[in-house]
Amino acid sequence: MKPRVYIETFGCQMNVADTERAATGLRASGYDLCVSEQEADVVLLNTCSVREKAEHKVFTRIGEIRSANEGHKKLIGVMGCVAQLQGVLGHGGERYGFGSARCRTSAKAAAQSA
Repeated sequence: MKPRVYIETFGCQMNVADTERAATGLRASGYDLCVSEQEADVVLLNTCSVREKAEHKVFTRIGEIRSANEGHKKLIGVMGCVAQLQGVLGHGGERYGFGSARCRTSAKAAAQSA
């Protein structure tokens, strides 16, 4: 049985495109994509920090996934702006994943235009 991955996308259109690219790469690497976190072995959160409270939403979502899936340990990865801004370690030292430099550029451009 192939490992199953669920990808949840927050934010901008660029993240939607990045999610599509990630999904293509995951399929090519032998993963099956699923439509809900409950079915998944791996949950990826593609994040955007341009919107207000985005970081809080991501960490809240990680807690929700963990709580809902007690007994079935899932690998949770964070990609995109929040991962880039937070680095590889999140609150409490948990390893969450890597981000995209392109998203950091988008966040900086949005901040300058505000």
